[in-house]
Amino acid sequence: MVSPWPFAQWGLDLIRPMPEGKGQVKYAVVAVDYFTKWAEAEALATITAARIESFVWQSIAILSPMAKWKP
Repeated sequence: MVSPWPFAQWGLDLIRPMPEGKGQVKYAVVAVDYFTKWAEAEALATITAARIESFVWQSIAILSPMAKWKP
């Protein structure tokens, strides 16, 4: 994929329940920025709108390599 604008091509996926791990986590949320080929993932015990919003803001909007990008 080729995109002239950062974050023009990115995806967010939820992975179905897996065997329960430490901290009773059994789901995963994965974000991929196809512009930079950068990925971020986090294990979750439950899927809630607040938890997904927190993941997006913390992992994508703040920590992304493109967050500091200036044209």
